[in-house]
Order: sequence, then C-alpha cells, then structure tokens
Amino acid sequence: MLSMIVLLVACNGDQEFQQLKPRIVVTPEVLDFGEVVVDYSLPGQVKIINAGRGVLEIDEISLNGDDVFTLGDVPVTIPGDGTYDLDLSFLPVDPIGYTSTLSIHTNDEDDPVVPVTVIGAGIEAPTPDISCDPLSIDFGTVASGTLSMQFFTCTNLGGDDLYISEQIGAGGGAMQVQTDLTGDVLPPGQDTQIVVLYAPTTDAGDNGTITLSTNDPDEPTTLLTMVGNGGGDFDYPVAVVDCPSSAVPRQTITVGGGGSYDPNGFEPLTYYWTVDGPYDGIDSTTSDTDVYVQLDLAGSYIVTLQVENSIGLLSAPTVCRVDAIPEEQLHVELVWEDSNDFDLHLMNGDGSLFDAVNDCNYCNVNPNWGTSAATDDPTLDLDAWQDPPGVENINIDTPADDLYSVKVHYYEASGAGDVVATVNIYLYGVLEGSYSRVMSRNKVWDVAQISWPEGYILEEDVDLYTPEYRYCE
Repeated sequence: MLSMIVLLVACNGDQEFQQLKPRIVVTPEVLDFGEVVVDYSLPGQVKIINAGRGVLEIDEISLNGDDVFTLGDVPVTIPGDGTYDLDLSFLPVDPIGYTSTLSIHTNDEDDPVVPVTVIGAGIEAPTPDISCDPLSIDFGTVASGTLSMQFFTCTNLGGDDLYISEQIGAGGGAMQVQTDLTGDVLPPGQDTQIVVLYAPTTDAGDNGTITLSTNDPDEPTTLLTMVGNGGGDFDYPVAVVDCPSSAVPRQTITVGGGGSYDPNGFEPLTYYWTVDGPYDGIDSTTSDTDVYVQLDLAGSYIVTLQVENSIGLLSAPTVCRVDAIPEEQLHVELVWEDSNDFDLHLMNGDGSLFDAVNDCNYCNVNPNWGTSAATDDPTLDLDAWQDPPGVENINIDTPADDLYSVKVHYYEASGAGDVVATVNIYLYGVLEGSYSRVMSRNKVWDVAQISWPEGYILEEDVDLYTPEYRYCE
C-alpha cells in the first residue's frame, strides 16, 4: 500500500514538471504594413504569447532582409500565460516592395525558432519638406542695454502642405522669440520667418533653442539655435590641429584636423584652412580633415583651422606654426613674383658666369667642388621651371674653405617688365642675410660674397649688367 502511494506521488510530480514548460505562440505569421508613402514611418506590432506555464526565455530576435524595417525593444523573458507586444516600424525609401524575416529564438524545446514574414510597399505621393535657413543665429557681441534683431526663414520645399504642429522655445535668456508658428500651414513653395530679438542685460552671454514639430516625413523636428555674446555656457565646435613644430625646406607636410569635434554633436564638420608663409606662392591643397603644405622656402609657416558645425556655427581659430629650418650649413634661396624666368647662381673661386666648373646653376646642378666627399658639393634643389615657379635654392651640406659668390640672372620675361627678386642666405639654419633688387630682363645681379669658414657675408654694391653668355656652353 505504501509503495503505491509513493508511485502516485512520483507520477503527479512528473505531470507538474511537464506543465511548467514554456510554449510560444506568435501572431500574426505575416506582418503586412501595406502601402506607405515614401519617407513616412508606419508602426506595427507582433504579439508574442507564452501559452505555457514555464518562463519563456528570449535568446535572440533578429530581423534579416530589407533594412527599411526596424525593431523596437526586445524582451528578455515572458512569464507563463504572459504576452509581449513587439514593436516594429516601416520606413520605405523608394516606391517598391520590401520584405524581411523576423526570427524569434526562445527556450521552447518544441518550437525554438519562430519566423514571421514582414512585408510592405513604398508608394510615391507629394510630401512636405521643411528647410530653415539659417539653422543657427550668432548675434556676436551686443552691448548690454542695446537691441539686436535677426530671423530664421523656414520654407516648404515639398509638394504637399507643411503643418507646423508645435513650436517650443528653450532657454534664451535675453533672447525674445517674436513669432509663434504653432498651427501654421505652409503650402508648397511658401516661406515664413521667425523673428528673434536679443536685448542682453549683461555681457555674460546667452543661448537658446527653438524646436519646430511638423509633418515633414523625414525631418519631423527641426532644431534652431541662438547664441549671443559668446553664448554663455554654450559649447561651440572645437578645431584641433596636429602638426609638426619643425621640418626642413622642400618637404611636404601633412597638418591634420581630424581631432576636431562639436561638443553638442552638430556634425559633420566643415574644415576651413589658411596657410601663411614666407612667400605668396605656397602650394597647399585641402581634404576634408587635412591640409598638405609644401615647404619650398625656409622660414615660418602659420597654418590656421576653423571648423563649422552642421548648423553653421564656427569654432575659434586654432593656429599651428611650423618652422622650416635648413639642414645644410649653407642654404641660398631666390624668390620672385610673376611667371618670369630667373636663375640662381652660386660660384666658388674666381670663376665666371656659366663656367661649368665653378658655377652651380640650372645647367650645372651639382658640380664637383672641394676635396672631400660630395658633402662639399653644391646642389640646385629647386629650379624655376619645376613646381613651384618663383623659387630656387642651392645648398651645400658642409662647404669647403673658400669664397663663394651669389648671383641672380633675369633670364626671360613673360609679359612682365621689371620684377623684384629676393635672395635669402642661411648659415647653419639661421637667416643671416636677405637682399632684394628690382631687375630687368637679361640683367645680372651680383648679390653677395660668403667667406667660409668664417661665415662672413659681404653684400656687393655693383650695378646690374648684361652677361657675356646666357646659357652654359
């Protein structure tokens, strides 16, 4: 008799255990959003039912197919006899049909993966399209006790009526919004204005926003920003510049602005670069985040970056200085304006112009001088007909003991008459002499003599003259 009671209890326990299993039921099996106007979003729901008494654990819910369907919050568990409404949305971007598969993975042993087909179709129809210009107003500096007025212009660029359901202002301080567009309807092509007055009572700065809620399908809310007198606690975009502090002439360096950011998230940023240097012909090209600067001359290059955020507010300028310092002990530069042809000559000893042995120039770019290795030989590194025009230089790494002469020949004019030429002489990386002269075509300027190793520079006081030769023999 006792054994029969134990057996009955065991059987009842097995039945109770089986009844605590979860069982998933999903409805509908096909979620059809129907036809939805392109760029409008339509919500939908799939009901997940736990028809068992055990806890239904959700391992994963995935959505695979066209990415116009979006999942809402996903449950972790559903208790016995419980339900959960799983939210989805459909936002068609083209007038075509779309399909996707919703897969629900659970601990239901009998039905571990339940698929739901999700379909919908986009259709074309006129829609409103709001465009406000500008998206931000910066009143700049306004004296306390005075009044400044600016305005936003909002236009309906779409093909259907734009309904402005709400206008909300936040902050602003001394900024007074004079226009309330709540309830306004803008037909296609029509615009309206929001007038803002700024009457600061202190110099501490102010900021504020206006939020417009509309029936624009892809831009249901529009945020307008106002700042004045520095904006108070408003955070402007920040320009961050990464550049080397020094380099050598004839290099092209990269100055990066990729670290720039907007604390409020108004991105992407637009980059505005300026480059100032020893001469006007700086070769610089820009990309989205970087500027590439060709250091053709020795001297200081000032690279400045300002970034503009997506609502049109500018950062303060950030400045980077790069010093181009010659590595050679003797570095001679020639610079001129206009598209004319000048030639730089560096001579040793008593040689004459275009002497193939003693004259370093465009047709004798690396003569053999001195008695040691090539380090005491001059080299013409930049020629007028190379990039960029208007710059030439001759360098000697370690000059031999000698007397060197610097000369300039105005070889050919290209439509211009007299032109100013400038020669810079660097000794051991330091600018020791800078000389300028107005020159005429086919004239020679004896600039200076350099005594080495003393490093003395003697400027020559000689009239311009016509050379015996105009080119190398």
